[in-house]
Amino acid sequence: MMLKHAIAGKGLEPEKVLSLGIEIADALDTSHGEGLIHRDVKPANIFATKRGQAKILDFSLAKVTGKAAVNAEAEAAVAEADAEHRTSPISSQSSAISASQVSM
Repeated sequence: MMLKHAIAGKGLEPEKVLSLGIEIADALDTSHGEGLIHRDVKPANIFATKRGQAKILDFSLAKVTGKAAVNAEAEAAVAEADAEHRTSPISSQSSAISASQVSM
């Protein structure tokens, strides 16, 4: 259940608020440690499971910083190079020519 719906009109018991608050803070601490800043934390982006665990959703506005930014840039560059290599007929032909020249 979305936290937004759980708190609508009636609120939550203090123990539940404390429990969810601790889980949300721990999740944000973990994401910040990985270089992901959520930037849109609100009840509509928190899901409370049937077990009472908090899950943070919608990282679409997240800012990537630090080592996560470096990793994201590196992964994007590799994916782009990979896609270009797989889809470019020129790349495929030049690779085939290079391979045939090496085997001669």
